[in-house]
Amino acid sequence: DLAPRAERALRARAEGLRADGGADVQRFVGYGRPNLGIDDHAAREGAGLLVMATHGLSGIAHVQLGSVTEKTVRRAPCPVLTVRGSEG
Repeated sequence: DLAPRAERALRARAEGLRADGGADVQRFVGYGRPNLGIDDHAAREGAGLLVMATHGLSGIAHVQLGSVTEKTVRRAPCPVLTVRGSEG
């Protein structure tokens, strides 16, 4: 149930971005370790830019939870733009 919901949400967001500025937006739903999947997919597709949200955790919360965005930035084959995600 999670994958179809994610796909619908991403499809709606991508369509909105395309309509707003005509951006060439691709969506991707994968399985496994998120940062590895994102980086590998970006390399395969020849992505020019990744845009990712971050929750901005710091201190012990960051150490305990890690950061998919941070791990992606470290390994990405292209620039990564990080934006502060909404809290809900």
